[in-house]
Amino acid sequence: MSVAHTHFQIDPDIIYTPLDDREGVLLHLKTQRYYSLNETGSLIWQHLQKNKSLAEISQTLREIYEVENPSDFAREFVADLRNEGLVKQISKEKE
Repeated sequence: MSVAHTHFQIDPDIIYTPLDDREGVLLHLKTQRYYSLNETGSLIWQHLQKNKSLAEISQTLREIYEVENPSDFAREFVADLRNEGLVKQISKEKE
């Protein structure tokens, strides 16, 4: 089953701070853990804040970067965020 049109909800206890146009930092207020995001991670996070699906995020990665498998990259990154409790899945649409 495809997860391309899956949407995620950001934990309300997360604060995102851009450090410059490329990088950012996440702070989980409950756990007091910091997460450093590179340019690509920051872009994905900003799209999650806008309630973009994995398909929409992958399309943006494809347009901006020369990423071989943007869908795989986005899915793996968001899986890492889920494992850390920073986001949770809220919907999955069938393709």
